[in-house]
Amino acid sequence: MSGKVKVKDADIIGHKFHSNSCNDFIVVRKTNQKAQGKTGNYLYEIEFDEINGVKYKKYVRKEYILNGKIINPFYPSLYGVGYLGDASYVDHKYEYNKWHHMISRCYNPKDKKYKNYGALGVYVCDRWKCFEYFLEDFKKIEGYKIGELQSIDKDIKAKSNHKYYSLETCSLISVSQNRKERNVRISPYFKAISPTGQEYISNCQRDFVRNYNLKRCGINDVLRGKQKQHKGWRFEYINREEIK
Repeated sequence: MSGKVKVKDADIIGHKFHSNSCNDFIVVRKTNQKAQGKTGNYLYEIEFDEINGVKYKKYVRKEYILNGKIINPFYPSLYGVGYLGDASYVDHKYEYNKWHHMISRCYNPKDKKYKNYGALGVYVCDRWKCFEYFLEDFKKIEGYKIGELQSIDKDIKAKSNHKYYSLETCSLISVSQNRKERNVRISPYFKAISPTGQEYISNCQRDFVRNYNLKRCGINDVLRGKQKQHKGWRFEYINREEIK
């Protein structure tokens, strides 16, 4: 009869192993604690290699050490940047959904909103890449109201085109207000500079496409910084306050 090969403690304690879903860890010691359930196997203390400033420790069963089915909540598993930290999303689903969508639209090219966020250089501050810290800050965000459905806005408080998500730069606003703000930003004002240096201010790309034989994709590429000019024309976004 064939059976499982018994692995001695001496073969794992003090040795490094690899997790299937995150970074490496070392087995520190065998504890006197037993796992819950029928098996009653002893738990082992493990410590992950440092990541995001934390050497995370936890107690696990030997079989999990050997099969690599161990998760480090400080490992950036969400689109390569986001991680849970010492927090449970199960108990905070509303805040978690806000956090997840924020990370996704900034770092997931497959997100339908990525073109208006990550592709334009919008990013999330290092602290908020950790759900634990985002959760700590959520009720401190300007405009927070208990029991109301709100949206995170990083444009209202922005003092420049360099926009990002953080406690200092964001507000919580009603869903209806966020919809109005978004509708305004769909057709933002921009400055167009012709090949001869003449300047125009507009929020309608159609006029330039029709009157000057330009292409809308070319205009957008310049506005997004993918190229400097389109057929000799230069374009740049401007703040509404600049319009006289």
